[in-house]
Parts: sequence; C-alpha cells; structure tokens
Amino acid sequence: MIIILMICLFPVMAIAQKDLHIAPYFDGRFNKNRQVATLIVKGKPLKAYSLSLYRSMTFESNMPVTGKIESAVLADSRQAIDKETGYIGGKLLYGFYCLKPETGKKRPLRYIFYRRTEEKCILVYMEGNTTLDYLKKMFQQ
Repeated sequence: MIIILMICLFPVMAIAQKDLHIAPYFDGRFNKNRQVATLIVKGKPLKAYSLSLYRSMTFESNMPVTGKIESAVLADSRQAIDKETGYIGGKLLYGFYCLKPETGKKRPLRYIFYRRTEEKCILVYMEGNTTLDYLKKMFQQ
C-alpha cells in the first residue's frame, strides 16, 4: 500500500517545483533518512487554506545539506513577487516567498517558507491562491 501511494505521488513530487532551485530537495532522496521528516498533503484537506499542495521537509540543522538548501532558497527568492525575510549574522533565519505560477500557467501561485534554528531547518513548498500575509499568520500559530 505504501509503495503504491509513493508511486502515485511521485509525479506530483517531481513536477511541482521543477523550475525551482529547491526542487532537488523534494525528489524523494531524503524520504528514508531518519534526520529528515517529510510531509505531503494534496487536495481536499487544504481547501480551507486556499492551497492545493503542501510539501514540507524538516532537516536536522547539523546536516551538511542545510547550507545548500539556504542557497537554493535564496536563488529562488529572486523570482519572488512578494517576500518577507529575516537575517542573523548574514545567515537567512526565515523567509516567506510568493512566486509566480509555473512558466506557461496562470495559476496557482507558488509559495516557499524557510526557517532555520539551531536544531532544525524547515523547507515548505505550497501551491494555491491565497495571500502571503495569510500564510505568515498560519505559520506563526
């Protein structure tokens, strides 16, 4: 059953962020890593939030890959049509980004949320038609 679910979700995992620098971190390579927690939600459960896709990865901060994730987020942030960021000591502490729809599409908007603490690094990718302000409030709860 789990294998079938993973096979069905793989196209969503591979396509959703295809033109973003963060895409490789959602390709499934970390799914069996005990230092990484992954979550994928799609469809009906997200309707109340005006989202159609929610993907998150939580990495332990001591993993070498977290520096590369920050670089990928910063590269993707150049595409942002709206954003809010915070830095400490020249390092990105958090970032909320709203990006245009995938090339050639009118909808949905794409969102990236990034947060790094001493213990963990969180990377979230979302698709939908909400506002960045609404998502920021949702993440602050």
